[in-house]
Amino acid sequence: MKDGGSLVDRITPKPRPHEVVAAGAVVATMSLPGVTGVWWLVFVALPAYALIWWAFRTDRIRTGQVFENLTELTAATGAGNHNETLPGVTLVSPARNEEAGLETAVRSLAAIRYPVLEVIVVDDHSTDATPAILDRLAEAFPRIRVLHDPPAQAGWLGKANAVRHALAHATIEAEWLLFTDADVVFHPQAVRRAVVHAQEEGLDFLTCLPRLDTGSLTEKLLLPGMWRRLITHVPHRHLNDPDALPVGIGAFMLVRRKTYSLSGGHGAHAAYHAEDALLAGAIKSVGGRVGVAWTPDLLRIRLYRGWRDLRPAFVRKGRVYGDDNILYPLRGAVTRLLPQLLPLPLSLCAVAHQVYSGTFSIFLSLYALVGCAVYIELVRSFDQIEKVTDMPRWAAWLHPIGAPWRAWICLETILRCLLHTRVSWRGRAEPDHSTMT
Repeated sequence: MKDGGSLVDRITPKPRPHEVVAAGAVVATMSLPGVTGVWWLVFVALPAYALIWWAFRTDRIRTGQVFENLTELTAATGAGNHNETLPGVTLVSPARNEEAGLETAVRSLAAIRYPVLEVIVVDDHSTDATPAILDRLAEAFPRIRVLHDPPAQAGWLGKANAVRHALAHATIEAEWLLFTDADVVFHPQAVRRAVVHAQEEGLDFLTCLPRLDTGSLTEKLLLPGMWRRLITHVPHRHLNDPDALPVGIGAFMLVRRKTYSLSGGHGAHAAYHAEDALLAGAIKSVGGRVGVAWTPDLLRIRLYRGWRDLRPAFVRKGRVYGDDNILYPLRGAVTRLLPQLLPLPLSLCAVAHQVYSGTFSIFLSLYALVGCAVYIELVRSFDQIEKVTDMPRWAAWLHPIGAPWRAWICLETILRCLLHTRVSWRGRAEPDHSTMT
């Protein structure tokens, strides 16, 4: 990173070498008895296992606390009839090569029940069927307004530039702006519920966590864990404290227009990724009140469609948010991948050593039991996110199977960081990401 201010640095902190080394030492220590079958190494491994178990349990408890404290917005509760008092909303949805889920999402925008709503979908230089789909839907639904190919603006990344172009062509002076992604499916009451809640709570910014839909096995094994980490790190008790990290979820960000303009909006960090969290931070920087909610039925999103779509997306995120520093994917490997993968196989190894040698070791048996306890603790953590994903219960028990895919992503990220290959997304090469976050 070359500029962008402390907010960018705080949102995308870079790992330090000693953190990676320390985490690697814990994982290595945990593995020794299972790999070697030496019983006395169990005493060395147990503290490492205890640390990992404690970390998993802490995350599970924190996730539960977040759910208890965050507002839940649903289709069945809350809004009443506010047609006469509801303020206008301009909804902006940038779309680049979104043909797979675009039609369902845009049709849901057309079906939103809200008295004064302008819907602008921006085709951001798509090379697939996105433009044709949008033009057809715009003809079928007069509410949908389509803008094609926004002119590039120096210093602006594609998504932020698409938003800038849409707002420049808005036809109403709406009190609220709503930014969403082109793969988000809205319930007809979603905008009404969000606006009423934001006004009742005196918010300037409201972001909502949608329900995560998954299709392929790779999606079911890899994405819910990412969703859980997102929830776990919401600073629910001090969201509006100046020092609390801002939370923004690009799928749904409702912003008071006056505060958006005062903060500089997307232009405040136009050249940087994580535009959702950065927008929340910009709103906080001018004294705006921010809020986070989760919803089981008002919003749905399928982030990626299978391994072919998911892999390049995760590699890109690892490079962009890690600033092409290989410590970033390495930290992910030793703090998340290996602790999730190893406990169950290592427990089986400890049992296999005893079976193969024909002897019984109470210490290796204890090691196997502790490993199973760590594995079960992680499985338990997935029960909580059933509220916001369609993840079947059996997938939680199979989470170690996703390790080879996660390892592939880590290795490819490291390799591309070392080779400094150009970052691209959805067919478009991005600016040198060493200048971005």
